[in-house]
Order: sequence, then C-alpha cells, then structure tokens
Amino acid sequence: MIFIRFFTALWQDAVRYQSAAHAQKYLSHQYSKKGFDNPQAQSYTNCYPFMHYLELGRTYYEQAALAPMAIQPNLLFYGMSQILKACLLTVDPAFPGSTSVMAHGLSTRRRKKQHYEFIDDEVKVQKNGLFPHFCYHLFQMKRMEGHKFSMLYLLQRIPELQPLFSTMKGESAQMAVETIDEGAVLRHHSSLLDELHMTSGHYARFLSSCFKQNIVVEEHSRDRAVDIKGYTIQHPYYAAPLQFDIRHEQWYLPKLRTHFTQLPEVAVHYMLLYNLSMIARYETSWWMDVLHTHAGEDFPYISEFLYVTSVKMPIYVLSFLKEGEPSA
Repeated sequence: MIFIRFFTALWQDAVRYQSAAHAQKYLSHQYSKKGFDNPQAQSYTNCYPFMHYLELGRTYYEQAALAPMAIQPNLLFYGMSQILKACLLTVDPAFPGSTSVMAHGLSTRRRKKQHYEFIDDEVKVQKNGLFPHFCYHLFQMKRMEGHKFSMLYLLQRIPELQPLFSTMKGESAQMAVETIDEGAVLRHHSSLLDELHMTSGHYARFLSSCFKQNIVVEEHSRDRAVDIKGYTIQHPYYAAPLQFDIRHEQWYLPKLRTHFTQLPEVAVHYMLLYNLSMIARYETSWWMDVLHTHAGEDFPYISEFLYVTSVKMPIYVLSFLKEGEPSA
C-alpha cells in the first residue's frame, strides 16, 4: 500500500494537465517558445489529445501497480508509450502526422532460440515508428535505423540495477560520481581510469567528445580521486552518459567505453519494455516458466527492472513536462 500511495502522489502533481484551459495555455507556450506557426490554433487542436495521452498513460501505470507480474510488461510498455506521446506533442505539434509513426519502431526475433536467455537477446531499431521519432524529436538523436542493442547492455545502463549486478556478476557496470560545488565538479575514484585503460589526458579528450563540452580532468594521487570540470549537469532526462539513481540521489558514470553514449535512459527503458511485452505476449511458455520456476538468472533482473521503471519513467516524463511550464 505504501507504493500505491506514493504512486498516487506522483501523478497528483500532473492533475493540472487535465484542465483543457491549462493544457492549451501550456502547449501554446511551448509552441511559441519553439517558433512554430499559429501556436494558438495548434494548441487548441492538440490540448485534448495531450490530456488523453496522459490520462491513458496514468491508467496503464496504475493498473500495472496492481497487476500480477505476468502482465506488467504489457501495461508498462503501453503506459510509457502514451506519456511519451504527450511529450512529443509539446515539441512536434503535427504528431502523429502519419500512421507509420504509431508503430513501435523496434523489432526482435519472434521465435526464440533453444536455451534462450533474456539478457542475451537484442532489439533492432527500425526506420519508422515511435522509438526513432521520440529519439529524434526529444533527444535530437539521428540515424538510429539498424542499430542493435542487447538486453545485457540496456540493463547495465540503469543505475538502480547496479547492486544486483554486483551480487549476480561480482561487479557493476557503473561507478558512483560525487557532485561538488553545486555540480560544477564531478569527482570519482581514479580506478575508473584503470577500467577504461586511459590516462587523465586521454580521459579528458574522451569526455569532451562524449559531452560535447570542453572538459578538464584533474587527478589527485593522494586520495586517488579524479575531478571532472567544465561539464554542466543537466536534468537526468538528458544527462547521458551520466546516469541518475533516484533511490539514492546518486550520479553514476559507466565503467565500459561502449556505454559512453548519449542514448537516454528513457530510450533504454522503452527498448527493455518493448522486448518484455513481446515475450509476455508471444513467448508465453518461456515467460510463465521464468515467473514460476525462476530458472536461470533472468528473473531477478526482470523483476527489479519492472519495479524501477514503474516509478522512474513517470517521474522523468512528468518532470520533463513540469520544466516546460511558463515562469510565474
């Protein structure tokens, strides 16, 4: 019941968007700020779809909180899809524009191999659909078509799952980062340089390329600390490759070079939920076997992920909308 009360409080802050007058004013502000033509007319057209996407998304998430785990992936995937559509209406007044945008935008192997394990599976980005559309319009990520992502890679990108990786695999894929001087300096243990096989100079150039900012790295031999200067921390929604653990309010950086990408955590959750929802629908025998026998190592990762995403994605998306509110 504690979770249900927390979830209700989380969504209560978004009740403002269930007023047509406020939703229209909010969208008009967004369209004017971004320089779209006829913001008033566009906002009148879109205020009700915007409200309906959020209302339906909330319904899916609320039902997922009450539902058995067997159907949670389906409810959470469709809930996330709906609230992302609301976000898209704030930056793309023509959304959806065509039916092709309403496809999932991802594909996976329908028939799973013998001895299948979820963490070894992968998804592939398609040319059209909701996934590449929101990656482009919300995060300015282009040329996603054909990219493949493994479930292990995606799970390793979620900071709340790192304790589980430490227990199950003996090591995590991320390192904690301390913020100093109100975020002006990021500090972590120098062992990360060893993990990445980099000198401090190489690391500075590497981070400058990743963050697209002029990064300065200072290494302190006495306490084996590394300071990162020159990076302005953004909202966690946009901060990748920095990741934010909402449980402990802790920032993390990857320990693997291949994880230093600007792939946002919102996209990570969408891909994982897409694949899990497909498995729950079409690989029923495997899915029910995992849920009831807990065979292999998949169940702990799936269970923990479903809990984290059920809370974290609404927080991220609703805070994204709240940041777009006009100043008082």
